[in-house]
Amino acid sequence: MLEERKATILIVDDERAVCDLLTLILSAEYTCITASTVEEAMLLLSKGCFDVLITDIAMPDDTGFTLCDFIQQSHPETVIIIISGDIDKDKAALHGAIDCIEKPFDVAHIQMIVKRALAYWRLKQNRAFASPRS
Repeated sequence: MLEERKATILIVDDERAVCDLLTLILSAEYTCITASTVEEAMLLLSKGCFDVLITDIAMPDDTGFTLCDFIQQSHPETVIIIISGDIDKDKAALHGAIDCIEKPFDVAHIQMIVKRALAYWRLKQNRAFASPRS
C-alpha cells in the first residue's frame, strides 16, 4: 500500500482571486501551488509532479488545453480538472480532464470533485504498484 502523504494540487488560473480562493478552500487538506500562466505551470511541472491539476481554459499566453496535453504526455499520473466559465465537456474529456467545474463554483462542489479526483489518483497508483513488472 502506498504511504499516506499530503496530496499536491497545481492550480492554474490567470485570475489571482480564483487561485487565492481555491487555495483557501483546499489548503487545509492539500498542498496547493498556483500559477497564472501556462508557461509558469509548465515550469513548475518541469521541477516536480502534482497529483491534481485544476486549470482554467482561457489564459493570456495559451489555453488550458495545451497544458492538459502537456500533462498527459509528461505527467500521465496527474489527474486533470477543468474550471472555466465556458466549458465544452466533450473537448475537456478529449484533453484528459476527468471532471469540469463551471465558474462561479460552489465550495462544497469543489471539495467533492477534488476528493473524487484524488480517489481516482490513488486507484491508479495502487494499480501501478500492484501490476507485475516484466
